[in-house]
Amino acid sequence: MWQRLARSSIAATRASVRRVDVSRQQTRVSIPRPCPDVLVASSRTFASFSSSKSRVNDVKVRDVTLHELVRKPWSELREFYGPVEMSKVRQTLSLVWKERSDTTRSSTVPPEIVQDFYEAARCCRLHKLQRDVFSYMEIHYLHRIRFETYGQMFTNLMDARDPQTLRTIFERAMTRYDPEEGQIPPEIIYRLGISAAIELEDYGGVKTLLRDMEANGVKPSIEIATRVMVAQAKHGDVKVVLKAAEKMNPQSEGKWHEADVNRVITSLGIAGEPDAAFDFYRRSQLRLSPKSFMKLMVVCRANARPKHALSISANRRRFGLKMQPAQYPLLLEIIEELDIGGAPTNEMAIILKEMRENKIPFSDRVHALIARNQEHMHGTPFMLTPLVSERSDGTVHFESDTQPRTKEADMPLLSELLNTRKFAQAAAIVDLYAVHVNDDVNLGDGRQEDTEVSDEGASIVPPWLADMAVEAYSQNQEINKGKLRDSDMAYKAFLAMQFQELQIFRVAEVVEDTNCMEMADSHEDFMRVVERSGALSFDPARVVRDILRVFLASKKLDMVVEALDQLELDGIPIRSVNYENIFSTMSKTTGTGGEVYTAEDFMVVWEDMRRRGVLPSKATLRLITPVICEKESVADDDRHKQWKIAMIEEIAAETGSVEDVNIIHAGAVKTLGASMNKKHHSPAALSKIKETWNAIQAKKMATESSTRHADNL
Repeated sequence: MWQRLARSSIAATRASVRRVDVSRQQTRVSIPRPCPDVLVASSRTFASFSSSKSRVNDVKVRDVTLHELVRKPWSELREFYGPVEMSKVRQTLSLVWKERSDTTRSSTVPPEIVQDFYEAARCCRLHKLQRDVFSYMEIHYLHRIRFETYGQMFTNLMDARDPQTLRTIFERAMTRYDPEEGQIPPEIIYRLGISAAIELEDYGGVKTLLRDMEANGVKPSIEIATRVMVAQAKHGDVKVVLKAAEKMNPQSEGKWHEADVNRVITSLGIAGEPDAAFDFYRRSQLRLSPKSFMKLMVVCRANARPKHALSISANRRRFGLKMQPAQYPLLLEIIEELDIGGAPTNEMAIILKEMRENKIPFSDRVHALIARNQEHMHGTPFMLTPLVSERSDGTVHFESDTQPRTKEADMPLLSELLNTRKFAQAAAIVDLYAVHVNDDVNLGDGRQEDTEVSDEGASIVPPWLADMAVEAYSQNQEINKGKLRDSDMAYKAFLAMQFQELQIFRVAEVVEDTNCMEMADSHEDFMRVVERSGALSFDPARVVRDILRVFLASKKLDMVVEALDQLELDGIPIRSVNYENIFSTMSKTTGTGGEVYTAEDFMVVWEDMRRRGVLPSKATLRLITPVICEKESVADDDRHKQWKIAMIEEIAAETGSVEDVNIIHAGAVKTLGASMNKKHHSPAALSKIKETWNAIQAKKMATESSTRHADNL
């Protein structure tokens, strides 16, 4: 008896399991069926997995075959090939597909290879590549695309928020079916078109597709129905939404997912029916999840239901539901808007404490929210706003809290105080960070213990606080903050270094006083101040560059040369980049406020550079050559022009190639010929000029081993 049952079981298995022949492709013709629930059968060879270890024309992505990449678990591949190699495989996959699809335009890529590329892109989460391969499949193998693939592309494009491409895919997919011949599009195809119309706010298109589905006997799925409900709610069809919600039964035999329930809740909330939304959630008997919780809280915010929000939040904590880190900022904003963050429940402080216990970092959005709601933070660790009181003499007194100040907490707090014009409180916080220039305090870690700053000394704040400190002090009428302490030079050094790490041009304040340079007894005085401020972090190269810019903007070219001399005396090497900055500033100044710097001024700096033995870079030549050659009004005589051309050719011979020298030489000879016709040079003068130029060219060619060309010259 058992043998007979076994034989009958094997026979039944053989009859029910379709045999797949992987050695040759088989294509099944789709059979027209009036029932929309039965999907049209497509080629199974296109979707089948080959059991062989290697295939003809298989593709390799680095050392991994595409067949293996698709069919083996990613964890197993990482263990075998290593994470670095698999990361490179992921990066190379797009290039391999592009090469494969481009080089085989005459003969299309085999369908199984295309399918493997698609699956590999999906497994590697290369969404753009997934869309590109799918487009190729639409062009060459439209009737072989599986409906599962359409579902995957639906998710891909909805996440990418690309409804136009979604509509294009829908229109192409509809060409596969002819309702007159009994070929009815399945639900997934209609889902593409309806979802695209909803995202494109084509409400008329949604109604047309729904009528088309009804005419073809295709029953809308729960997902389509709930998406349409959200669109109807946004369109203002409240009665239609309520009627649809009453007909829906989340306990029916249909497959209800959490996202479907959330969409119904959202649509009822948008329609202004929060009670119906809460009732539908109760009828669904769905377990509370982070997404469902946030949907309910959004409904409470949109319909001003603070008591319901408190109850829902209490249930979340009662069930021990943990939120996603990205959901906390929105939750805090909802609590703030509903004004339920303070007593008696202290909801906001409870959530902040929960975030800290779960080690969820506070973003700038959260810090700004804390700053806006300090009235709800009394007696909590999140009380940051200083207590400001008026003294009898009219001054502001700051009562510090016991918390150490941090950059992460005080940046949004100060921004909020300045935006709300609470300048006294902002200045009081700045006082906690301000220290004297000669105090040995590290300002680079963004943390500062409470300190008391005197009004009688030059003070400094961390770079991230500098601009807000200036605004707070100036708006609070504390103009004398940071008065001179040891010497005027100390205060000038403070101004110079206060904004070093910010893109603010503040060095001009150092030399705003015309006598500031004479105030320093010697250069050593300035260096002494800088050395005493060793804890201050600043870039010396930037200091030099900015000070040179100030001198150039003040039209003090002689002070630029003196500054360079002083740098050399201090043992600081002068490099070509310094002259690049000088010439760049001079060029910009020349083009803005008229002819400030002439060609002679450029030549003064050029001669200074040559005197110091600094080789000009190509950037320097690019900056100075147009100025020298185009200032015809300044250097109108041919002798000066010839000298300039010789100088440029000589520099090109030092820094450029033979081709550079030949180009300059050819242009110079051409210019000289035109000048000779105008000025009537004698043949002897012409020969002497050319002799100088030819000597430079021949020397360059000889240096570059072009002996034959040099001999010809």
